Amino acid sequence: MFGLRAKARSSGLIGIAQGILIERYDLPDPPAAFALLREASQNLNVPLRVLASAVITAPPPQTTRKWFTGRTTHAAPPAAALLHTYGVDASDRRRVLTSALDEAVALSDADAGELHLTDLAQDDALVLEEHQGLDAPYWDQVSLVTEPPPVCAQAQRRGEAVTVVDVAESPDLSAHPAGRALLEAGSHAVHSRPLTTADGRCTGTLTLHRDPTGAWLTGEQERALGTLAAEVAAWRSWYRRAVVLDALEYLHQHRGTVLTQDER
Repeated sequence: MFGLRAKARSSGLIGIAQGILIERYDLPDPPAAFALLREASQNLNVPLRVLASAVITAPPPQTTRKWFTGRTTHAAPPAAALLHTYGVDASDRRRVLTSALDEAVALSDADAGELHLTDLAQDDALVLEEHQGLDAPYWDQVSLVTEPPPVCAQAQRRGEAVTVVDVAESPDLSAHPAGRALLEAGSHAVHSRPLTTADGRCTGTLTLHRDPTGAWLTGEQERALGTLAAEVAAWRSWYRRAVVLDALEYLHQHRGTVLTQDER
């Protein structure tokens, strides 16, 4: 997470999740709820804010013994070339996202790049997950994006790739703090595409930057980026249905084992 505003919203989500757990499981206090979240997060290697978002948006547990009845196993990870090429464990969220951005920057000859994922608990706002290049003022402006003119939000809204050949010539973007930060960093061209699942849901965006103005991607590069974006979207869908639900199940089944700091 980047930026004070994004961190404040993340803390707010965790607080809401704590409140849900206190009420649902009759926990004694917020520290006990936080300890339960932290234990599930660490055991399943799911970021705390991602788990908190899942607690907020998932339907209530179906029984006292199981959160999701009838769920015994989950599907295998998608057979993505990205996972094979980089030798990445599909359950390792950070490495998958880092590898995806590395691949995107390399195959597109970009000078910088960023990867956002949507957060259902924040009305599908785009949360900055990984970045390369540029500098802190820009990343702070796009740490949490809710609407255009940032190019990632344009791609999300349109459901298709968006290229801005000259940030300075885009009135809305150049007047926005994110656009000004790009220009101050010497970056003038942007290409962003949605991470769209097979059923048409946008689960994030992949955004690339070049210092010179102009469209730079070849047709072959565009097709390769499209394939990569589809692979990341398929992986993200699997991760939500497999790893995140496993973390919720762990949390539900270990609700009585976590003690507050005072009780320890």
